Amino acid sequence: MTAMNELPRMQPAAAELVAELEALARHQQAEIDGHLLAGDDLAFSRKKVGSAVVHRAACRTIAKQLDRRSVWNGVLDALRFAAQHDPDADLHEVRAAVEATGVTKMPVLVTVDDLATAPKYRECATCKPKIPAHRRAAPGQVGRLTQGTTHFGVAVKPGSYGLTIDRSKHAEVDKKSSLPGTDRLFAAGHLHESIAARYADAPNFTTYTDEWCAQHQADALRNFDLNMAFFAAIDRQDFEAELSRVLAQEPKFTQVTNLMEIDGIRGVYVMVLDEFKQAYVGISGDMAKRIRQHWSRQRAFDRLIFGTVETSILSIDSFRAFDTTRLYAMKTDSPETAEERIVAAFQPNFLLNRTAGGGKLRGLQAEILTGTVKRRSLVTE
Repeated sequence: MTAMNELPRMQPAAAELVAELEALARHQQAEIDGHLLAGDDLAFSRKKVGSAVVHRAACRTIAKQLDRRSVWNGVLDALRFAAQHDPDADLHEVRAAVEATGVTKMPVLVTVDDLATAPKYRECATCKPKIPAHRRAAPGQVGRLTQGTTHFGVAVKPGSYGLTIDRSKHAEVDKKSSLPGTDRLFAAGHLHESIAARYADAPNFTTYTDEWCAQHQADALRNFDLNMAFFAAIDRQDFEAELSRVLAQEPKFTQVTNLMEIDGIRGVYVMVLDEFKQAYVGISGDMAKRIRQHWSRQRAFDRLIFGTVETSILSIDSFRAFDTTRLYAMKTDSPETAEERIVAAFQPNFLLNRTAGGGKLRGLQAEILTGTVKRRSLVTE
């Protein structure tokens, strides 16, 4: 996208509008990338008021909508052209025209647990996501869902995975691939045979074989047990000392006792899991919402292992709401920079982050370019 200093013929007000919309496009893409990294593998694509279609995040019918840079490029190019050739253009009309294109709207990424409180929906006929049949809430049902158990001042529900981490639910088999596009990329190179062997429908790469699922489940449970043994071996005083040291370096951090204190607030947060002597550092434009997403989602079956069985760190999304026992947050307009600094400050044995913080590659990109993936030795010689 063109920067403001590359628009010499454009009136200042028009150049400012273009820059504002470019920033919005970048923000939308960052938000989507963050959800995909966190394992949000379903997407709402609203067709009309009162209904929505649920897709797999990898569905080809919404791929373009998830690439926000491409979505915005055509609109921004037309806006630049109009602003450069018609300096008297009414910017209010221009902004209204941009809104009318629908470009500011985008699919909402969710997990299957999030569907419990979703509006009426139907499944995509193309990708056929594995989701429960939707039923309208009975009278009073919505009210009951928000009552009962609370944690950090907000209602929490057990969902399908409970309120504390549970080995028996950690690696439930799902034969559908959550990253078929990535495997096609691998298959084009020297890893073709090893990738194709795990699929029952190569070269489509959408459904895993029973044999691969059984082995992957065994590997994921082995990795789970190794992580638990690793946590048990950590000295609690060492963990407390490390947490205190890092927090002391960041005086803007405050302890959070109620998530509503950071509702809608942009910044960096630290989740503390005292039973496991671990912390997790994250960023969000809405810290309260992001933390609740960690509590309610579950890492996709084929993403449980991030590296090898003996080095993969257990995902923060494998833990549940009650596993988080302390929260710290810092409001900042530059959360990426702060996150990178704080992640680097922690000794790795005490941190659940799987990738480096800040502007570095994340998620599947980090897995491919393994320099940014954090690993730990779970097996002692």
